[in-house]
Amino acid sequence: MFGPMKGLAVIVGLAALLLSGCSRVDSAEVAAEATRSPTVTEIDYGQQYLAIVCPKNIEGDKQKESWENLEFGVDTPQAYRKWAGDMAEANKVEAQALSDAEWPAEVQKSIDKIAVAAYDDVAPYESRANKPDPEDWDDFNDSASYGKAASDIRLKLDLPPRGEGCDAFK
Repeated sequence: MFGPMKGLAVIVGLAALLLSGCSRVDSAEVAAEATRSPTVTEIDYGQQYLAIVCPKNIEGDKQKESWENLEFGVDTPQAYRKWAGDMAEANKVEAQALSDAEWPAEVQKSIDKIAVAAYDDVAPYESRANKPDPEDWDDFNDSASYGKAASDIRLKLDLPPRGEGCDAFK
């Protein structure tokens, strides 16, 4: 059909035709594209808040069961002490995460209150985790302001009331 030279000419011609449809890349356009800042995504502060506080809340829900099991002799003191150690760590993590995250100005004061209250609860939980005799345990501070701060945040971030909203994190 075609000789080797005609076949080569057809291939070169097709390649030239295909390449002629490509646009020229302007180096100024490439540089401008590279310097554009990435799009900032909006933070869902409500979900951020729940992601931070729900793990501790879920761990805290185990308190009643753990304490009752200890009281009624179902569990050993070691099981309660382990739970208290887990709560101490959960409070540390929550306090740090709340402090490190970005928050809208309207909830910042309440976030700060909760972070401080969570950090303040570390010592009593560590006391329960590390001291076998309940007489030696540190007392918890009044947590009434903690609850009010949490309610304030939940209201302003359009979240369900305290005690709700953590099912997705279980």
